[in-house]
Amino acid sequence: MAGRVPIGSFLLLIGTATGLAYGLMAVTTPSDQQFYDSLAPDLKRKVDAQRALKQGAQSELVRESQAQLDAIKVRPRSSSPLGVRSGTRPRADAPTHLLQAQNEGPVWADAVDPRKK
Repeated sequence: MAGRVPIGSFLLLIGTATGLAYGLMAVTTPSDQQFYDSLAPDLKRKVDAQRALKQGAQSELVRESQAQLDAIKVRPRSSSPLGVRSGTRPRADAPTHLLQAQNEGPVWADAVDPRKK
């Protein structure tokens, strides 16, 4: 029984060490405002410029998103699914393999060869 590890004591030791490390980190790490206050004036100007740029970009993104949503609301809805127009013909300049594939049915819908019965 000399090689047996006391699990309870080990867990208590690890928990205590983790708690002390977290407490030390919480006490010594400055908050965002404390960090900003400790910056030099030229760095504060750079931080303020970046914040203004970020705020401007965010407001521009909100404006663009709202414009897109407004355009979607105004657009008339199509009666066919996904805006597919019925009765449309392929373009004259479409590649021939696409024209052939459009005229053929799916593979599983092919006619059964009478010789293979």
